[in-house]
Amino acid sequence: MKIPAFTLFFVLICSVSFAQINWTNEPIILKQIKESLRGVTVKTVAGNIAVIGTSDKPSIEVYVDAINEATASKADLRRLVDQDYAIDMIVKNHQLIVSASCKYGDSNWKKALSISFKIFVPRSVTCNLTSKTGSINLVNLDGAQTFTTQGAVNLERITGVVKGRTTGGDINVSNSSPDIDLATTSGNVVAVNCQGKIKLNTDKGSINLSRLKGNIDATTASGNIESDEIDGTFNTATTAGDITLKRMSCHLTASTAAGTINAELSKACKSIKLNATGGDANIALTAKEGFNLNVEGKTITGDMPKKFTGSNDGKKLSGAVYGGGVPVEVRAITGEVKVKFI
Repeated sequence: MKIPAFTLFFVLICSVSFAQINWTNEPIILKQIKESLRGVTVKTVAGNIAVIGTSDKPSIEVYVDAINEATASKADLRRLVDQDYAIDMIVKNHQLIVSASCKYGDSNWKKALSISFKIFVPRSVTCNLTSKTGSINLVNLDGAQTFTTQGAVNLERITGVVKGRTTGGDINVSNSSPDIDLATTSGNVVAVNCQGKIKLNTDKGSINLSRLKGNIDATTASGNIESDEIDGTFNTATTAGDITLKRMSCHLTASTAAGTINAELSKACKSIKLNATGGDANIALTAKEGFNLNVEGKTITGDMPKKFTGSNDGKKLSGAVYGGGVPVEVRAITGEVKVKFI
């Protein structure tokens, strides 16, 4: 039986994986939007979504992902899109609704072409975005943002409420506020220069935080946590990783079930509570600051300042430094606690 040429080609492209979208390529569709916008809804099965706030007129750029290194020409890709895909871009009640679907169903389309969108909108718009296998990129937006994906997440200069989930990608967020709720199943999380209410979670990745201010919760099930310059209230925990803390000036609570805590607190925290259930805890405190110490470990080592009043039997340390002040609780029941002043 002779197989039609298009059927053979369609089977071929379904059997290969596609490369990630190259935003520097020329889009196959460029659409200007004349209506005013308040919101954006995008749904694509295999493609990236980027929404960028701008003072220019709204517009949409549509990109087709390469099938492989020897991909078809732009004209051929456009012909395949026109022939086999439905791309809808409509505005209804100031809501931009964008979607990409395949006439052969998602199961075939996911293995064929990836259709990605780059959308330029007013900063104030709200977004609801869904991509099963692509990345989510949000830049320079003030409205509320919600999204789900299996790919990477990148947020920059977002000042609205954000709630996003990814099951297979890293999360990077920077210069954003005031309400951030982000989670990934198997990726890493990086947050830099953000403030407000911040909730970050990963099941199988590491967390790296720097220059955050507000009410911050950051947890991972099996990764390390590194934090630098946190102000406000900071709660962080890992089940099977180490925690590194530097230059904290917050109400600090940190715990690990099977790792080591290293806290170099060159700034004065408002309160300190460290718990290393199955590991060691090393804490360095600022010299000549007042602390109330309550430390317990399998062994406790470290030199106390001359102005220390209290007791230390090598397993429990309790007392005041420089007349008392910031409460410090450290637990490492099966590990060693090292306390020093810097």
